Amino acid sequence: MLLGQAVTRLADPRRHDYGAVLTLDNGLPGDEFFVRFRSLRRAEYEAIMGVGTCGRSVTKRRALIEAERRRVFDHAGQRARGGFGSTDLALAESRLGDDWHSVLADPLKSALHQEYFRRRWAESGA
Repeated sequence: MLLGQAVTRLADPRRHDYGAVLTLDNGLPGDEFFVRFRSLRRAEYEAIMGVGTCGRSVTKRRALIEAERRRVFDHAGQRARGGFGSTDLALAESRLGDDWHSVLADPLKSALHQEYFRRRWAESGA
């Protein structure tokens, strides 16, 4: 349940589930993500996975994950650009600090920062 608590601290998983960026060897999050997603966003889950299915289709899981990762990366980009309260940003900065090694060592932080900088690079036209 520790992962669920971490996801909830980053954002409301009913809108942005940061568990989508954490993956197993197969490139998908664990079952905990899919259980949480189904319970919090049933209509969206069923629109992609189908009604009454066991939810084991890897193709459909990938489609669900890609959509959620786009939302999470957009949300992280908004936060990085100051789209949220200064208290949220101050908390994030106090935890991150200037220690980039901690960012690279943490898969969630690293994935979010890589995507943020990849998008900034693309937007700059460089």
